[in-house]
Amino acid sequence: MFPRNCILWPALAKLLPDYPDIKVEIIVDYGLTDIVAERFDAGVRLGEQVAKDMIAARIGPDMRMAVVGAPSYFARRPRPRTPQDLTAHDCINLRLPTYGGLYA
Repeated sequence: MFPRNCILWPALAKLLPDYPDIKVEIIVDYGLTDIVAERFDAGVRLGEQVAKDMIAARIGPDMRMAVVGAPSYFARRPRPRTPQDLTAHDCINLRLPTYGGLYA
């Protein structure tokens, strides 16, 4: 879901040569971990997952999402025209442990 290689790595590749003492450890966690309680220095989330009390800085451009499906599936079902149309389709869902259920 998160494009770590196309957004995070280019930013780090520019930063790290100037700061060789910085050690980077990347943890991928879909649980929306409390980064303050877990003592992380920073966290990366999609825009709609940033809590109101967090200080946020954009690190990449808006991302386009795509709906993909087999031609045989769309031969039986109408193609979705809006994100809300997906509620009537068979989709692979992402469950975020601390989000309270399936990712909208």
